[in-house]
Amino acid sequence: MATAILGAGAPILPAWAEPAANAACLVTGHPPASPSVAQARLLAALARVADLASPGRDPLLAPLDDRAVTLCLDDRPTGALGYFAPDTAEIVLDAGLEDDGLFVVLVHELRHLQQDRRGLCPAPIDLSRADMLQMVFALEADAQAITTLYAWRKRAAGDPGPWQALSGHEAFDLIGDSFAAAIAQSGDPAQATAAAFSAWYAEEARVDRYYRATCSDWYDAQDREHRLGATTPLPADFSAALCQMPDGAPYDCAPPPPAAKPPTAP
Repeated sequence: MATAILGAGAPILPAWAEPAANAACLVTGHPPASPSVAQARLLAALARVADLASPGRDPLLAPLDDRAVTLCLDDRPTGALGYFAPDTAEIVLDAGLEDDGLFVVLVHELRHLQQDRRGLCPAPIDLSRADMLQMVFALEADAQAITTLYAWRKRAAGDPGPWQALSGHEAFDLIGDSFAAAIAQSGDPAQATAAAFSAWYAEEARVDRYYRATCSDWYDAQDREHRLGATTPLPADFSAALCQMPDGAPYDCAPPPPAAKPPTAP
């Protein structure tokens, strides 16, 4: 199973890794002969994604074939459930997650990996602040919408755990509710995914958090490069290129423009 899931690549452990990372990480193309507990959990989560593919390989796993990707469980108190680092091709997940939560966060980060491989992440230093905000918001909304789709597909296939983990999390329950209402009304996964995408923007605290973090990153990057302010816009077809189901079929998305000032957090 490990050989089928992991593609080709070179063994590269992340820069933050302690010696124990050999037991906490997987590198594509190098399935462990005797998996550690952490590696077995990662392999099991990947297998739950692979089980959804019929026929062939799941589109979210295809990027693992193109370039070495490192997947790790991290038990450091980072405050994040997981992240994808495009420069080093690392997907790092919180080791404290239960297996169903691990699946949910893994799918979210695999979608970010797919976005990156599709060239949907232009250099932030080149974008205007407004377009940087639009890009980050849309990338996150898309990743969470697709995660919700996968959790729903697992429930429909008789594995309700990921859906329960997602819908029971206060940060994502509104997104799950919006997806569920749309799929019940239309029966169309694309329409439900679009509803989940829109619901990402509905939580003021989340938008506020991403607004502040993105603006801080943008100003820091401008300072490092001694820029007076980038003005390059996002490509005109950015939303159309982004808002695709994993198999490439489109779903409708219309990101609202970012607010000129940070919204007031509750």
